[in-house]
Amino acid sequence: MKFHRLFCAAAAVCAVALLLTACKKKPPVPGSPDPTAEEYSVQNKTNADAAAALSEIEELRDPEGTVRGVRSSEGFRQALQNPKYTQLRLTEEALGEVRIEAGDYTGRDIYLEAPDASVVSDADLGRLVISQVNAEGVTLNGTAETEYIKGGDVNLTLNNSVERLYITARDAHVTLNAGSFPVVYCDNTTDVITNKTEETVLLVFPTGAFTEIPSGKTYYMDTGELKNAK
Repeated sequence: MKFHRLFCAAAAVCAVALLLTACKKKPPVPGSPDPTAEEYSVQNKTNADAAAALSEIEELRDPEGTVRGVRSSEGFRQALQNPKYTQLRLTEEALGEVRIEAGDYTGRDIYLEAPDASVVSDADLGRLVISQVNAEGVTLNGTAETEYIKGGDVNLTLNNSVERLYITARDAHVTLNAGSFPVVYCDNTTDVITNKTEETVLLVFPTGAFTEIPSGKTYYMDTGELKNAK
């Protein structure tokens, strides 16, 4: 009789344990990742940024149509006053500092191909393509919709926002002093990017991979190192 009571008690305990196990929430079954999930949103965006960058860079390599050549600050001033000149090139004859005066020129494409000149722009520009400038480089005090740095040994200082910044130049040194930079795309391992803005900058690679450059840091493409900005 005593054995029977013990057996019944043990059976009751087992039944309760089985009931609790059945009610316990089961872990999710592993499956394919949901591409719309929040954790994939950054990767989706960077993949799209990389694809857009490659497409737009290809478009900017060789301008189509008439390109007005200028050689000085005055040349820029006169050409920009004429709306029919939508593409302007600073030619290799340009010497010393060339300034682009303040104004809204967001519908213009400007190409810098002047190895003996530096450029300071106070204007709001559409697309700016930098191929060659001297060691003093380019300083942008106004905004730009798209900026494409190619060629080599380009020093660029940005004191205002650029919607899309594409860097394929070798040995480029880019300093982001102020402004907003939603897309920064770089595919050359010899480039150095300094972020002195107040926000973290997202740097996208051609593969769609990405890294972040925190405020106050310099990123070295060749090693992937982050150091304090000077």
